[in-house]
Amino acid sequence: MRQPRRPVRSRRRGESGFTLIELLVVIAILGVLAAIVAFNVAGVHDRGGDAACRTDVGTVQAAVDAYRNDHADASSGAPGPVPTYSQLGQYIHATPHSCAKLDPTDPNDGAPRIGTDGTVTGILPSDGHTVVP
Repeated sequence: MRQPRRPVRSRRRGESGFTLIELLVVIAILGVLAAIVAFNVAGVHDRGGDAACRTDVGTVQAAVDAYRNDHADASSGAPGPVPTYSQLGQYIHATPHSCAKLDPTDPNDGAPRIGTDGTVTGILPSDGHTVVP
């Protein structure tokens, strides 16, 4: 024997709201959107730190080149000595520290490294091992 259908209960006047399924769907959509935004923001932060390190390496390299040109041997035209950060005071106002920090005991940790030949390198903070000239 067929059972009679139960009529679908309609909302009464004054009753309003969302069903549990509707609320769960909205929460799921918001969760997916939040995950996408969080993933993209993390990538922007990493790229920003890498760009800052590259810029600082270029700034220090320009300061080293200017120092060496100012202290060049006028008779032979040989470039001047390779400076330390303390000698670059008139070329850069502060030692930049935007590159990867590898040795917490070193006060210049995070600063681009000035090589013995006058080239400047830094390590990208996003991965801690990529060297930028």
